[in-house]
Amino acid sequence: MYQRPNGEDMELFQVEVLMRPPKIENTGAQHKRVANGDNFLVDCVASGLPDPEVSWSLPDGTMINNKDEGNYTCYAKNTLGEDAMKVSVQVMPNSPQITSKEKRVIARPVGSSVRLKCTASGNPRPDIVWLKDSRPLTPEEVGEGRKKKWTLSLKNLTPEHSGKYTCHVSNRAGEINATYKVELSGMLSEFRTQSFLTNSVSVVY
Repeated sequence: MYQRPNGEDMELFQVEVLMRPPKIENTGAQHKRVANGDNFLVDCVASGLPDPEVSWSLPDGTMINNKDEGNYTCYAKNTLGEDAMKVSVQVMPNSPQITSKEKRVIARPVGSSVRLKCTASGNPRPDIVWLKDSRPLTPEEVGEGRKKKWTLSLKNLTPEHSGKYTCHVSNRAGEINATYKVELSGMLSEFRTQSFLTNSVSVVY
């Protein structure tokens, strides 16, 4: 108790201001592996007095891709200092998946044309090889340019074009095949005509 000169009584109190530096709680693994295109969530829970401000050195990474790989650092700051937590994010490869919905059995008349489309997704970007009856087609048969590789064009169809065409799609995560059967209508009648002409004999008097 304290008495002022004018006779008023005063009571003195000691006030302690409690303050704590920021502290980030370890809520999970510091290294995360995420499939390409998936969502991922990283929690950054921090405590301190006064309440720390939380920030990230990189975006939160919703719908990540290869460009989002790297170290994500969470910072918590208040007037007493700073704490940091680093999370390493690695984007894992995806095995290829064929996305085209083409018919697998295609019938065309002799002399016409057909396009076999084989599109696929995957990470890393998959490569494609076309085969006919298990024989790899040459670049000349497939056509130049990456876009052309995904669509095989067969023009001026002859009986030699009939058969099974397979697109083999692969990357370092896996591989997948899709097979298309090309049938030529009118082949039977053409074969009969050729056979008849071959076996016929003309006699001229």
